[in-house]
Amino acid sequence: MSASTLTLSLNEKAALEGRPFRLKHQQSRISVVSEGRSRQAGAQKPERAQST
Repeated sequence: MSASTLTLSLNEKAALEGRPFRLKHQQSRISVVSEGRSRQAGAQKPERAQST
């Protein structure tokens, strides 16, 4: 748990310095992709209901 906390603080410090760690960059891309998917699903409710 302390290791993940340390990584998080390092990522936050790097982000403030404008040098984001690769891990933080990957997490940001994942969140953007998931946001896009959820928005598409909301715009296409009938299609999502059929696939479920």
